[in-house]
Amino acid sequence: MFVLVGLAVFLGIAVVSLIAVFKVVAKIYPYAYVNARIRAMHSRILKKEDFVDLMEKPYNEAIYSLDKNFYPHLASFIGSDFSYSSVDSALRASLVKDLAKISRMVPAESKKFVSLILSKYDIQVIQSIVRSSHAKLLTNDSIKDIISVTEVFHKNFLDQGNFSLNSLYNELNGTHYHLLMEKHLEQLRKGDFLQFELELDLLYFSRLLHEAKSLPAKQFVKRSIDMHNISLVLKGLEPIIPGGKIPLSDLEPFVKSNSLTQLAQLLKKHSYQVDSSDNEHQVEHSLYKDFFSFCRGLLSADPLSENSIIGFIVVMQTTMRNTNILLKLKSHGFTKEQISEVLSI
Repeated sequence: MFVLVGLAVFLGIAVVSLIAVFKVVAKIYPYAYVNARIRAMHSRILKKEDFVDLMEKPYNEAIYSLDKNFYPHLASFIGSDFSYSSVDSALRASLVKDLAKISRMVPAESKKFVSLILSKYDIQVIQSIVRSSHAKLLTNDSIKDIISVTEVFHKNFLDQGNFSLNSLYNELNGTHYHLLMEKHLEQLRKGDFLQFELELDLLYFSRLLHEAKSLPAKQFVKRSIDMHNISLVLKGLEPIIPGGKIPLSDLEPFVKSNSLTQLAQLLKKHSYQVDSSDNEHQVEHSLYKDFFSFCRGLLSADPLSENSIIGFIVVMQTTMRNTNILLKLKSHGFTKEQISEVLSI
């Protein structure tokens, strides 16, 4: 009896001591805990060989495999509907759920930056509501799982299921997006969305660049800006986001010249590993692969910094994007060889 009591007292003292030690360590190394969690999560993420295996499976079997091995929330989001649109929404909901989990774990000094990275999903919801307001395409079920990444949208807005321009405008009151929407409200009511969406992106990247304090964070934002500007150029639009590695003045001539070879040369000049190609999709694809490679490198960098947080967020996003592409092409009957060519793995 005395032995048991002594053992209980000893264990109690040990637990208290560990708590005290953890509090001290957490102050000295605030990123140690979240990086340990990230490495555990990373071990369960899709690898290149998993994508090779999925390409061999029929569409429905691939979804069952994803639900069983990689996305445990997938089945609850899909239900009995295995259509691609349903799977697309389910994958996004599963990703957002995991990203929100990470945002709650990060140390205070990185919360603002991580929150801003995730605010891109707020922008996606705003764009979806604006574009769908005339066609009445959005329902309560279609966005309920992607609207809670940050605190922009109030729960009552989701519950009422009223996704009109006016309700969105009222809901955004007090946010960075309200004045921007007010500026473009008349154009939006006429169905003219482009300028509003471009300025939303400009707002997103300018805030992100402002909050990037560490060198990896700045590199991440600059690369993200370049990718966005290149995407605009390849669509024949003017690049508008300043702050990337490539000056806007160097990109602007390509809007008219449309020389992909010269564009690839410019990217290589700024240390991007891209293919020289006459195919715009190949240029953009290789740029994605280079970005993914950079962010994977952050996972093996200093474990006591925010490097792995940034790297893992991008790895998760890219993995979901690749999974989405794979299932979309598989649902349309593309071969495994055709699918393999467009995946950034």
